[in-house]
Amino acid sequence: MIKHTLKLASLLAFMVLFAMPAFANPLAIQETDVALGSENAPVTIIEYASMSCPHCAHFHLGIFENVKKDFIDTGKVRFVMRDLAWDPLAMAVAKVTRCVEKDQFYNYVSAFFSTQATWAKSTDPVAELKKVARLGGMSDEAFNQCLARTDTHEQIFEMKRVAMEELKVNSTPTFFIGEGGVVHGVTDYPSFKKEIEKALSRAK
Repeated sequence: MIKHTLKLASLLAFMVLFAMPAFANPLAIQETDVALGSENAPVTIIEYASMSCPHCAHFHLGIFENVKKDFIDTGKVRFVMRDLAWDPLAMAVAKVTRCVEKDQFYNYVSAFFSTQATWAKSTDPVAELKKVARLGGMSDEAFNQCLARTDTHEQIFEMKRVAMEELKVNSTPTFFIGEGGVVHGVTDYPSFKKEIEKALSRAK
């Protein structure tokens, strides 16, 4: 009886092992990610950002363009921004940006970060967000439909769960740069550039 029980336990363990997903790495590119840059880039940067975070806006408006020009467009870096929505307003903006076509995602991200100081402090933030969305060609009806989508809400919530529970992210922006590089917050391009260059050296 004991032998049969042990065999059954071993069989169940074997089945569970092979039923697990083949890729459990939370820093691997996911189907829901919107990636910029070559798939063959030696370094991948995963950013966790909140659309209501002023420091995230500072990175995307003052530093990201240099990163794109020097590293993404030259095939050295593949870049992905994931949402870590700290509040309902950040969640609302994230839902809108992830409702558009993937080739428009970063355009909308930039537009909302550019106007963050206006909509984040408005007494009617939804009205202000709609103004920004209209500039990108989104109708008010489409905007409302984006906010109502439960699948997008769950997708963003799962991003937050993975960030906080599996990767232990507790601030934004947080960047995972290549193998083993983690940067919490960015103040200027030269210091961020050094971190990318370190990751490129490790990847050789």
